[in-house]
Amino acid sequence: MKKISFIKTLAEASGQETYMVKLKSPRTGNEYTTEAFDAELVALGQPEKIEKVKEDGTKITVYNYEIFDALHDLGYRIQAPAKVPTKSYTKLIFKQVTGGSTGNGYWMKAKSVEVPEKDVK
Repeated sequence: MKKISFIKTLAEASGQETYMVKLKSPRTGNEYTTEAFDAELVALGQPEKIEKVKEDGTKITVYNYEIFDALHDLGYRIQAPAKVPTKSYTKLIFKQVTGGSTGNGYWMKAKSVEVPEKDVK
């Protein structure tokens, strides 16, 4: 028997068309399947640098981007592994964005982030 759930899926929360992706947990090594999406979104300023220490003691640096999705009138934060130079209202392409709810909010992270190529005419 299924249990009722009032937690939105990534597609419902973001308004994006999602696809399923198979990932491996770096902490447990277990494989799992989850929703992801790719999107062109607008950065609202410079990304915030975050330094983390993994369970094995290695240090990693990630970047939090405050973004705005004009199509869905949504603002949220996406964590990505690279820093892309941005100014206010810089368009960025986020690839393989995953996310979910936490006890007091949400988390979202992208596999990659890049500036879109300029249209050449």
